Formats: sequence, structure tokens, C-alpha cells
Amino acid sequence: MINIIIIMLVSLSLTAGPGIGIDRVVSVIAEYLDPAIRGETPLDAGPSLVSAEIVPRRIWLQSGRGSACPSESPQVVRVTWAGGVRLPNVEEPGDAERALYRITLRHPDDTREDVMPAALADLVDNDNNHYLCLNTRVPAVEVSFPSGHLVDPNGDLNPDS
Repeated sequence: MINIIIIMLVSLSLTAGPGIGIDRVVSVIAEYLDPAIRGETPLDAGPSLVSAEIVPRRIWLQSGRGSACPSESPQVVRVTWAGGVRLPNVEEPGDAERALYRITLRHPDDTREDVMPAALADLVDNDNNHYLCLNTRVPAVEVSFPSGHLVDPNGDLNPDS
């Protein structure tokens, strides 16, 4: 059996009258049925890191949902997991999980150094992002996390990411 997921992208605009006008609807159907080509994650796979980016200070200093990095952090990296992540005991990640993250820094002389974040933030907000608060301005170029410590909503453990 083949399951096909259809994603609807909708552009909305307010109309002069009551309600919302729909300017256009675009249906996106995968052209390839092979999950590896689409980058699809099987349902029984645990959460994995899907992106990492350096977050501008003006963004991570904003108050909102979740915990914040210390204001003196010179650099913050946001990592995004495929699906929600939590500990197997349903708690949010903490200091033990912070110490498991590895961030590779690239120095001006092109040497690399692996460090762990000084703090872990953007927690307690029920999303799939974490802020890795660094105590260095040396540019972060890579993030990794070992397998078997976080789970997705189905209870599947994370692979090496």
C-alpha cells in the first residue's frame, strides 16, 4: 500500500466584507514515491536534527514562550528537531542533555574545535527547537547530538544526529 500526503499551501487575505478571502490554493503532491528522495522520516524513526542556524541577538533576546539564553551569550544556535522532542520520562531536556550537544566551531585559521553549549534554552514551550547558548563568538559550523536520549511523541528514541 502506498500512502500519499497532500500538502495544501493557502494564501489568505482579508476581504472588504466578513470572512477571509482565499487568493490561491496550491496543492503539492510528491513527484517521487521513494521516501529517501523526498527526505521523509519513517514513522518508527525517532527525532533527528534537521537544521541548525545562528540566531540574531535581536531574535533570541525577545521574550516569549520558553526559557531564554543568558543575555550575555555572545552567540546562540537554534537547532530544530524532526518532530517534538522530550526526555523519555516526559520531562524537558536539562543540564545532562545540554552536555551531550556538540557544536563545532571554526576559528579564523580554519582549525576546528568541539564545544558544548554553556546553556540550553527555548524549553518548556512544546516545540521542536532548542537554543544552544554559547560563550564564544567563534562561528559555529556544525551541531551533533548522540543517540538514545530524546524521544518523539511516539516514544521513539533519537538516532545519532
